[in-house]
Amino acid sequence: MDDSDQAWSDYYDDFIKRKNEIMSKLKTIQKDKNTHKVYREWLEQSIEFINEQKG
Repeated sequence: MDDSDQAWSDYYDDFIKRKNEIMSKLKTIQKDKNTHKVYREWLEQSIEFINEQKG
């Protein structure tokens, strides 16, 4: 496994962990606008990361 594979693996693990945390927050505080803001920011960061990895 080269460095880029390891980076993807680490990112994917973090991605799933954060997704699960955010989904549980969304279930408990569905009306909290800040939760949606955090979720949106996280998605935007994820998309940026993926685009950077594509080169």
